[in-house]
Amino acid sequence: MLYNTADCLRCLTILFSMILTDFIMWNKENDELVFFNPYPFNQEIDQKLRFILRVFLPVNYKYIIHWQYTYGIIDQAEKMITDAFVL
Repeated sequence: MLYNTADCLRCLTILFSMILTDFIMWNKENDELVFFNPYPFNQEIDQKLRFILRVFLPVNYKYIIHWQYTYGIIDQAEKMITDAFVL
């Protein structure tokens, strides 16, 4: 699919929906991908994620990975509350 379409983000989205189902992936406005897994850090899953990113993303594409905690996800109200404040 990547070879036929050259759309790395679409391929990555489909792959995530099949393999890393716990992760939430979104593209920020400044062409940076953000990945969030609501569970604690896991070395094996981190290695899988980084391998997939090396294969599908262009070399200089920016991304950030959050494990268990993040600064807020708009469509998920429970992720918008961080300790003593609400985003």
